[in-house]
Amino acid sequence: LFEGNGPNWMKKILDFRGVHMEIGNDQSTIKLVVSIAFLGKRTDLILHTSLSPAPINPDGTMFLETFEGIEFAGIRLPYPNSWKRSRYLEFSYLDTEFAVARGAGGEPHFLLRGN
Repeated sequence: LFEGNGPNWMKKILDFRGVHMEIGNDQSTIKLVVSIAFLGKRTDLILHTSLSPAPINPDGTMFLETFEGIEFAGIRLPYPNSWKRSRYLEFSYLDTEFAVARGAGGEPHFLLRGN
């Protein structure tokens, strides 16, 4: 996050290390895992979402992704009700190794399955 001309003092407080998505084995949950270093200690910030067939396309490739919660360093955090939002996610390719999907705004998502 703070590459190049970013302030070095800020990296000592908060440094982003990477991000990845995990689709649960039951394929109805997604975790967006943001790896960070906070005050020099590595930890994860996890956004939890649920995935269900979209009512407009129940037998197709369109799903409804709904925000379900946030977790920091293994602790579930409270969040405002206004954050509980949904968006459409359409899968165009899915196999045992990876998936290709796009959000409602057309942005692509390339998801690798973990072992």
